[in-house]
Amino acid sequence: IAGRGRFNASSDYIGLARSGQLSMPQSGGAEREKTVTVRLFVPRAILEPIWVGPQTRVSFVLEERNQMTDTTQAYWIVVGSPGNFEKTRELGFTIQGLKSRHRKKAERMKPGDKIVYYITGRKAFAAVSTITSPYFESHDPIWKSADPKKDAEDYPFRVETKLDLALPDAEFIDAEPLARQMEYASKWPAANWTLAFQGNVHEINQSDFALIRAAIDARVATLAG
Repeated sequence: IAGRGRFNASSDYIGLARSGQLSMPQSGGAEREKTVTVRLFVPRAILEPIWVGPQTRVSFVLEERNQMTDTTQAYWIVVGSPGNFEKTRELGFTIQGLKSRHRKKAERMKPGDKIVYYITGRKAFAAVSTITSPYFESHDPIWKSADPKKDAEDYPFRVETKLDLALPDAEFIDAEPLARQMEYASKWPAANWTLAFQGNVHEINQSDFALIRAAIDARVATLAG
C-alpha cells in the first residue's frame, strides 16, 4: 500500500500509521480504489534510540517494516497484443511495461515475482518470466496501444525481467481449458471466460500460476522430443 506515515506519541508506545490506496477487484473485471490504513504500535524504548525527526524516521520505520513482511512471491498475468508481445521477445524478455493506469500494481511488483504472458486475439498463454527489479518509470517508446485513441499510452511503469521459458508462436497454449480450472477466472461465467483477461495486468494465486506453468512445461517437453 502506498501512502504517507504519521506520528502519534503515548507514554509507553509510539503509534505509526500508514494510509494508501488498495485496488479491489469488482465483478466484470473492473477495479475500485479503497483507502486502507495500517496501524502498529512500537515500544518507545525500541524506536527512540533511532529517532531523528517526525517525518524521516516514521517513513524509515514503515518502509523497513514493509520490506521485511512483503516477501511472498506474487504471480501476474500480463495481457498484450501479438505485436506488443513480439516487442518484448525482441528485447529478450529483459523488460516489461504496464499501462499508465496500473501504477499501483507496478508498485507491488518485486524481484522474484512471476509473469505469465497472455496474448489477445490468440487467447493463449505464451511465456513465463521472473521479475528482477523494482518498478521504475520510463517513456522510451516500446509498446503501443491497439486503440488509436490511446496513442499517448507508452506503458511507462516497467520492471526488468529474465525469461523462464517461451513457446514458438504456433505452440501457444490455448487459454480456455485452463481458464475453466482457474480460481481467478471462476469469478466470471464460464461462457464469458475471456472477461478474466480484459485489462493489462492481473494478479493470480500460486495454484493458478502452477496450472499454467505446468501446461507450458509440458508443451516444451513435447517439442524437445
